[in-house]
Amino acid sequence: MTLAHLGRDVSGSLQVNDWVEIVDDDLVLRGEPGLMRQVESTDPVEMSVTLKEAPGTLPAYDENSTKHPLLRRWDFQGGGFEDKALTLKEGAGEEDKDWIALEDGIQIQFPASAGPLNTYRSGDYWLIPARVATGDVEWPKDQDGLLPHGIEHHYAPLAVISVGGDGTVVRVLDCRRPAP
Repeated sequence: MTLAHLGRDVSGSLQVNDWVEIVDDDLVLRGEPGLMRQVESTDPVEMSVTLKEAPGTLPAYDENSTKHPLLRRWDFQGGGFEDKALTLKEGAGEEDKDWIALEDGIQIQFPASAGPLNTYRSGDYWLIPARVATGDVEWPKDQDGLLPHGIEHHYAPLAVISVGGDGTVVRVLDCRRPAP
């Protein structure tokens, strides 16, 4: 596949064996995950990426696709194909097996208790600033957990329409608010 760019810089560019997710507007709006693949090779001159073979059929896109396809890089390194890049482990305490190691000694845990902290959706993400200068993670000190930022979609009716037997569309009601 040919991309607009392979990444913003050396540390963020696609590399061989990186995991990527192929998503488009339809998948994102339905809250569904895309297919996961590993990068087999990259060509920085052609701005192209070849993905490793795996179960599942990749969608067909071209440069004129109106679904706005996106190749999302995951920060995960693993060998062999898995149907998910990282197994979500829920924890209930301080045991080492309950924690997921990220990098540089940083670990995270997904709570196993019921509540808003363990309701996960496709597209959820967390932003937790890590500072090189202090060597610390700026975790909210007054909370036991952090809700995902997630992707929020907001919907509003624009109009009520009626479709006639001959296929003509008639606006019955304009639901937009006029500008003041």
